[in-house]
Amino acid sequence: MKAFTKYTNLEDTLIALKQQVADSIDFCIVNFSGMRSADELFYILKNHVHYVNDPKNVETIQTAQTLLSKKNVLGSYGAGDCDCFTVLASACFEANNWPYQIRLVGNGKHPTHIYNIVKCPKLGWMPFDLTNPIPGIERKYYKMQTLPVNIIWKN
Repeated sequence: MKAFTKYTNLEDTLIALKQQVADSIDFCIVNFSGMRSADELFYILKNHVHYVNDPKNVETIQTAQTLLSKKNVLGSYGAGDCDCFTVLASACFEANNWPYQIRLVGNGKHPTHIYNIVKCPKLGWMPFDLTNPIPGIERKYYKMQTLPVNIIWKN
């Protein structure tokens, strides 16, 4: 799947995101499975990513392996935005067999941010937003929608 696509609508973006997650699972099994906790995974991933905006009027959704390549589609290792980070985290949750969901949030008519929530054994559902400095933080948004995830993975 192409990493750069002209932004058309939310539905197409979510379909592309789901495909990128499926295409990332094998990479995450090799590199990020066997984690003890969501906190441990958060800090490991946080050390590998940095936020870069998409080019104007373009939606960039990268697989985990592209995001974490030496020269990814945005120009440097770990460079991506919230949807790229959501792909990475989702594939890592799949690799660790952890229940998770995706959150779309915003303060206007349209969603402006996307991130995960993950189910932790003792804590319940925890926000997992790699744009934040630590796990468990959830910024305030006027609108919030949580989407269940159904990834079809073929190895």
